[in-house]
Amino acid sequence: MAAITFQVQGEATFEATIATAARKVADLSEGFAGAARELAWLAAGAAPRRTGRLASSMGPGPGAGPSSSLVTSPLVYAVPIHWGRPAHNIEANPFVYRVAVRDEAKWLAPLELELQRTCDGVRGA
Repeated sequence: MAAITFQVQGEATFEATIATAARKVADLSEGFAGAARELAWLAAGAAPRRTGRLASSMGPGPGAGPSSSLVTSPLVYAVPIHWGRPAHNIEANPFVYRVAVRDEAKWLAPLELELQRTCDGVRGA
């Protein structure tokens, strides 16, 4: 019976680039920041308007770690408008939530792009 031999080429390159990709995936801050910027812009367009202050106050903010971001507003009434406050007869208007669900592909695009760039850097076997 004849022996069969296999040879793997590019193993060292693969190991090095997959290790680099693993480190990059641990910190996707650029992609998350881009996603938050896009979602904040979309939320501003969906915000209820009386004066326009709420819409113009929507912006991205840092999350709890390198792989998170927030959409936020410094206005004290932003949270009660969004989630409601029955004690003050304020009905919930979850405009950020609605636009996040409706336009998920738009605001996730920056994060997906960063992930794709990371994966494209893997070379070798």
